[in-house]
Amino acid sequence: MFLNTDKVLIYLWFAILLLFFIVPMVKRYRKVKRFNCSDEYMDGQASWMAAPITMKYPGSARQKKIEGSVIVEIEFNKSCDYVGAKLLQSSGSQALDESVLTAVAAAKLLPNKELVQQWKVTFKLEVPSVMPQL
Repeated sequence: MFLNTDKVLIYLWFAILLLFFIVPMVKRYRKVKRFNCSDEYMDGQASWMAAPITMKYPGSARQKKIEGSVIVEIEFNKSCDYVGAKLLQSSGSQALDESVLTAVAAAKLLPNKELVQQWKVTFKLEVPSVMPQL
């Protein structure tokens, strides 16, 4: 028994769709999914900072699609060295809050600036961004 030409053309068309459209889309989806699960690092610098600091957007928060803004108050000594920080506003995610508190421990103040500074950090899935100063 032979297949008629209509069925052969349908099977051929389906094979072409599968090879050129569906398989690449699945590969892209897997790559994006894998990328979103890893930690992402970003540099941030406020106008009062002597140098940029590196913050981590935790992979666990990115995987769960958690976004948020953290406001911290950072205290420095007269030598412009970091003394401590406290949360003024939580993002609602412990992972994001801890990431900012860990990062600001590396901050160094520019000379002749106030010894207590506030900083707002916003985590967004599209583009993580850092807002300078309140």
